[in-house]
Parts: sequence; structure tokens; C-alpha cells
Amino acid sequence: MFSWQFGRLKLGVGCGGSYRRTHWILLLVVALADRLFKLRLPPPSEPFRFWEEKKEFWGERFAFLESYKKIFGRDTPLPSWSDADVQEFVDSDPLYGPQLKSARQAAKIAATGSLIGAVSTAGVAWKYSKSPHGALLSFGAGAVFGWTFGQEIANHWLELYRMDTMAAQLRFLDWWEKKCNGQS
Repeated sequence: MFSWQFGRLKLGVGCGGSYRRTHWILLLVVALADRLFKLRLPPPSEPFRFWEEKKEFWGERFAFLESYKKIFGRDTPLPSWSDADVQEFVDSDPLYGPQLKSARQAAKIAATGSLIGAVSTAGVAWKYSKSPHGALLSFGAGAVFGWTFGQEIANHWLELYRMDTMAAQLRFLDWWEKKCNGQS
């Protein structure tokens, strides 16, 4: 068994038949942690010598995480915004405004799908099993499945696949930050 320790966290990899799968899962977890939290890892031990070779590869695959640093890496959170503020942004930005509006509509469709999925699957589970824990589990699973189906329906109906909704969301957050600081 090989192990690698990060402070109090100790990661171990067995030498059994699942060595390769566990090895790659461990590599993925460490790559995500390094990307999200900018960990400065100790030099890799013998089983992980390929880490330096693969770090750039995984860094390119998870480059989208850089966008989230603007949202989650703030010292002070942004104040809440209202629908009127969003509509003001939609009116002021001809490129990203309609994209943001479509993304917000898609979220409402997905939430509706989540509600429908949760209630219907929980109802069916309760009808046929009369089991509270089964109904609760099916409620949760139905909510997840309903959200997924609702998001896919909205994606095709509103043609979100043609838009860069992440850029629209980030543009809105930049605009909102400037407005709250009195720069706009």
C-alpha cells in the first residue's frame, strides 16, 4: 500500500486489482483540489512520479474552474439583486443581456421540472409502497432527475447551446459589482 499525506488527510492506494482505477481517481481528486485551492503539494513519491507530467494536462481540462474564482473567491459577498436589477442589465447590454435572460428562464424551467419530478416520483413510491423512507428517497431522486430533464428541455427550447451563458453570468456579476461600488 502506498500513501500520501496532506496535513491531516492521508490518501492511500492499495496494490490489489483496483490499483489502477484508484490511482486515477486519486490523481483526479488531487488535481481538482490543487486547481480549486491552489495547494502547494510536496514532491510526489515514487508511485506518483508522473504527477508533474499530468498536472498540465489536467490543468487544461479543468481550466473552467478559473471562472469560479471571481464568484467564490471574494472577501466580501455581493449584495442581493432583484429582478429589476437583472432587467436593467438586460436592457443595458445588447450582447449578454438576452443570454442572461435566457439562462434565468432555463433555471426556472429546470426548477419546475425538479418540482414535478420530485412530487410525481414520491407520489408513485408512496402509492405502491407506503414506505416513508422510500418516498423520501424517491422525492430526492425525482428532484434531481426532474432538474436534469428540465435543464435539457430548456437547453434545446431556448437554444442555450449556442450561447456562452457562463460569460453572461460573469458579465452580470462584474456589472453588479461596479454598480454596487458606484462606478457605473
